[in-house]
Formats: sequence, structure tokens, C-alpha cells
Amino acid sequence: MRAASGGEPPASGRLDAVFWLLAVLFALWFAHHHVFATERNGNADLPGLIDGTADPPYRYRFLMPLLLRGMHDAAAAAGLPVETETLAFAADAVSALALVAAFAGLVGRYVASRPFARLAGLSLMLPLVWHFVAPDRLNPYYPWDIPQILAFALGLRCLAIDRLAGFHAVFVAATFNRETSIVLTLLLVTGWAGRRPWRSLIGHAALQAAAWLAIRAGAILWLGGQRGVTSLEPGIGDIPQNDLFWATGWLNLDHFVREPWDLIELASIFVFGLIPLALFATRVPCAMVRRMLLVVPAFLAMTWLVGLVLEFRIYGEMIPLVWLALVLLAAKSLGLPFRDHGNASGEPAGRLRATVFSPILGVNPEVLQRAQRGLAPPRSP
Repeated sequence: MRAASGGEPPASGRLDAVFWLLAVLFALWFAHHHVFATERNGNADLPGLIDGTADPPYRYRFLMPLLLRGMHDAAAAAGLPVETETLAFAADAVSALALVAAFAGLVGRYVASRPFARLAGLSLMLPLVWHFVAPDRLNPYYPWDIPQILAFALGLRCLAIDRLAGFHAVFVAATFNRETSIVLTLLLVTGWAGRRPWRSLIGHAALQAAAWLAIRAGAILWLGGQRGVTSLEPGIGDIPQNDLFWATGWLNLDHFVREPWDLIELASIFVFGLIPLALFATRVPCAMVRRMLLVVPAFLAMTWLVGLVLEFRIYGEMIPLVWLALVLLAAKSLGLPFRDHGNASGEPAGRLRATVFSPILGVNPEVLQRAQRGLAPPRSP
């Protein structure tokens, strides 16, 4: 057992055990409901994705289907009759578990409270269930959704700890998984603006854009680019994929004219988290996170043009960033001290105050005393 002076409470072992137990149970529960209890898109069902016959653009998101195919072939070679959906369940459960752990680690890079970071990691269960399990319509399962959210959480952590090589690796893997990886480039540019020379940022952004184009072009050449047809919504009809970009925005607008009550449902994305974030975004206690939040409205605008805005799964990539900002606001309101790189806003650490929650959340007394004196907390080892 570590001593309290080492920066962790004496019960840290029990805390970790409870965290991992709850995270594993959640991952299994979530994957079961996400894979087995949601809809299937007839243009991109699991067999079609695995054998490469699904309609564009679904067939170009081939990383997870290729992995599932490899797992299925390996199981068949070993004489194990495993259903493809069972393998999809296993992959989804592992991705959900890794996502909860990655988000807890991300919060821990900002907030100097291990119990709070663990609790924040578990809190990510709420938006995941809200976006991928709870919807009773427009809720299809795709194998790339949760791994892509994991990629965004890992990308945010790489930016937080200045690991550019790791960020590029995450970007490449995410691009093989889904084309939304280009949003990671926007997070790089906005997050590191002012921290790196603009010439360097533009160079890294151009490198990622070139990689994105090369991977996308390679996927189209490899898997074929014939025109596909996508059913947008029951009762509306089918629209060719090549016309989807222009037509979907009008369909979204028409839907809310006919069903204005659904605007409340739209406001509920991120568990209604956009409402407090819009009111208090300038109070998020980290300049880098505040800058990256500029990407959120741009992302939402694009979803209006290329997706059905009541299909909550399309907002998944923004869950780690939005939830991180809300968690940091909560940590600030509780008076928890931030690590020096987490308090990059230029806001003096002395503004953070001690509250009755501090000992409950395992704040190191040395860190709290330094914060009260206006000193930055010591760097974590």
C-alpha cells in the first residue's frame, strides 16, 4: 500500500479494483445491448461489411470489418464455430472498456485527484448509453463507432501530454476506421494554436490531410466506388449516395418543420450537455480544451449536411471532448486542484479553492496547499 504522501490515498488499491469491476461490467452490458438490441442497416449489415459488398461509403470503413473477418477466419481454422455477431460483441466490449479507461486517464492528466478521474471515467457510461443504446429509432449498429470514439479519446490524451508521434499514429488508425478522423486534424490545429509555430502546425495538418486522402483513395480503388443507395428515413424514400450531401440538410430542415417537438430531442445530445457548455465554455479551466471546443459547432454543422441529426450515434466522435469540458467544469466547481499542464489557461492555481469535497476525492494535501498559495501543483512522475 502506498503512503498518503506519495500522492494517492491509502485506499487506492480498492479504488482501482472497484473502478475496473464497474468498467468491465458496464462494457459487457453496453456491448450486449449495442450489438444485439439495435437496428441493422440493410445496406451495410455485418456480413456485407465483412465481405466488402456493403454500399458506399460504409464499405470504405474497413478496419473493424477486416479485424472481425480475421478473427472469424482464425476461429474457423481452430475449429471453433463462433458467430460473427459474437465476435462483434467481444470487439465492442473491449473497445468500451478501453474507452472508459482512456477517458479516466485523460481526465487524470488535468485534475490532480485520482478518485475524481476514476469517477469521471465511469461517468462516460452515461453519454455512451444515451447515444448508442437509449434511442428507440434511427439507432443502427456499426462496428466502427465505439473504436472511433476511443481513437478520439486517445488523440486528446496525446495532445494533452505533447505526444505528436502518438497522435499521428492514432490518426492513421482512425482514418482506416472511419473518415471522420479528419476532425482530429482540426483538434490538433485548434488545441496547439499558440503553443507551436503556425508553420509547424500547418505542416502537420497538411501531412495528415495527405495521409487521409491517400487512405481514402486507396480504399475506393481497392473496394470499388460504384454508386450506392441509402435509405434516409422511413417514408421519405431512397436517395443516391452521390446526392446525399446536398439532400440530407433539406431533409433535416423539413423534418423539424413537420415535427418541431423533436427539437427538444435534438437538444438532448450529449445528455443535454451542450446547454451548460454553451453558457460556461469560457470558464473551462484549460485554454487548450477551450480552443478545441471551437471544433464542436463546426462538427455539428457538418452533421446537419451529411447525416440525420436525430441519429445520435453520429455525434460519437465529440463525446470525449464535450464530456471532458463538462468534467473539468465540475472539477473546478468542486475546488479541485489542476496539474500544471491542465491549468494551461493562465489562470492562477490560487483561484482553486478547498472545499468539503477535497478530502473525499483524495486530493493530496501538498497539492492543495500549493494551490492555496498560488503555486502550480508539482508535475506527476
